[in-house]
Amino acid sequence: MSDAPLPLQPLDDEAFNRLAEQLAAITGVEDEHDLTTDVMAAHGFMVAEALQPAPLERTALLPALLEETDDIPEAQQIALCDVLLQFAERARQAFYLGHSIELPFDLNWEAGSEADIGDWSAGFMQAVFHDEARWFGAVNEQSTENEQRAQQVAELLLPIMALSGLFEDEEELAEVSDDPDLLNQFTEQLPELLVDLFCQLNAPEDKPAPNKAPGKGPGKGQRRSGQRQKRK
Repeated sequence: MSDAPLPLQPLDDEAFNRLAEQLAAITGVEDEHDLTTDVMAAHGFMVAEALQPAPLERTALLPALLEETDDIPEAQQIALCDVLLQFAERARQAFYLGHSIELPFDLNWEAGSEADIGDWSAGFMQAVFHDEARWFGAVNEQSTENEQRAQQVAELLLPIMALSGLFEDEEELAEVSDDPDLLNQFTEQLPELLVDLFCQLNAPEDKPAPNKAPGKGPGKGQRRSGQRQKRK
């Protein structure tokens, strides 16, 4: 029997339905497929936020997630933010305890879940693109440590990038996008991969051993952009 902690459910069915209703009210989307795209993308976006040691401020959340927020009534914005932030906080607590979380799709690329997995992954990558410095660090040529961390984060993100479908035209991911067996393997790895990303992003920075004489401190590390599309 495995000793791995059971996955936790940060967004129960009631909260998931409430999220769908609020997104539908805000976006005006009535088509079921388009609404599912929005919900999956929002879920992926907020899981990405849950991994961050410095998540977006409440006032910055909806502008980053949605294209337009100026015409959204304040009460609807507050209600949607409440659901999203509660979800992200529960996911963050699960990751902190070393638990994986339940994802809103079957972890099998070839079981009819491709569209949901792609939308979720595209939403996740939207959060990465929004502020890449939070994921890869600021540019600093003198910090090899931050360069190594940025490379490790990029490698961990590779499966999500491949599953998102946003990089099909890029040579290094073109073959991966055409390999259903590999995409299925990436899908199965997602819960564990998210825990690994949390550990990587929230690991304390290594500090130099203290010297008796005053010394100089360390420095900091960079990355990319794309956009999800509605289902056809």
